[in-house]
Amino acid sequence: MTTQPDHDNNHSGNTGKAADSNMSAKAAKSLKKVQRDRAHKRLRRRVNPHDLMAQTINDVGDSGLRKVVEECFRATEIRQTLTTLPSERPQKIVYPIEQLRRAASYPWSLEVVRPHEAEVLKVCTLLLGCQDLLGGTASASEQLRAIARPALCKLGSGQSKLLRQLMGWGNFDEQDHDHCLAMRALMRRGLQASCRSAQPGPTGNLGGHAGMGY
Repeated sequence: MTTQPDHDNNHSGNTGKAADSNMSAKAAKSLKKVQRDRAHKRLRRRVNPHDLMAQTINDVGDSGLRKVVEECFRATEIRQTLTTLPSERPQKIVYPIEQLRRAASYPWSLEVVRPHEAEVLKVCTLLLGCQDLLGGTASASEQLRAIARPALCKLGSGQSKLLRQLMGWGNFDEQDHDHCLAMRALMRRGLQASCRSAQPGPTGNLGGHAGMGY
């Protein structure tokens, strides 16, 4: 008598393996969620992002430039973006405002920057980081410019001109083109350096947009 293959047993074995695989995937996903939640709780105990935003504003010595940063940070979308934790990757979780502070603390003194330009460069790095987190697009640049415009109008002509040039908001014919490109490269370097020690924010990629002349 010829023995027929036990199809039912094979089918049951395959079903069991699939079920085990699904359970493993669910367990891994659940473990990642637990790890992420624990990391978020530890970070919330350690850091208040709104305090960091206030400190970042106060770190700007010039009152006019400080007002520019304050106006931008006051905007609802920017404030929410800077103070929202990433939803994935529990390792090295930081608030985007922490990354932005690191970027603005880049050692400009080691570069060829004119003394009166250093703080404008720092503020523009903060603004460019906000622009990245808003998407890094031309519309994000225009959105940020509209937010900052009231404070920009109150800056001295030299500060206003340099800030507009560095952010790409000035007229091309008034730019010290080579020097502006060099300073923009420093801004981008500061943002990228901050990302090597932390993950990107939840709604944008801090330091990750290379378009728009930056």
